Amino acid sequence: MDKRWHHIVASWGASTIDLFLDGKLVGRHHTSSQPIDEKLTGRFVRFGKPGSDLRLAGMVPFKGRLDELATWNRALTHAEVLHQYESARR
Repeated sequence: MDKRWHHIVASWGASTIDLFLDGKLVGRHHTSSQPIDEKLTGRFVRFGKPGSDLRLAGMVPFKGRLDELATWNRALTHAEVLHQYESARR
């Protein structure tokens, strides 16, 4: 943990999930076999610690503090994510 503030965004599109860190695209998952419901209808989305049983999550929980959380009803573009990051740093 670097004890610095970071801006993290996951953006779900019809065929990809993009992960942004501090305004930069750092990961993309293509789902060519089955389109993603962009509105995440019927899905669970977790923020922070995934629960008491980490084996179910398959990963280590988030370590840090959440300052703000926002959701949109559509996928954000890279330009929109970058604008949000730059606006938040001011």
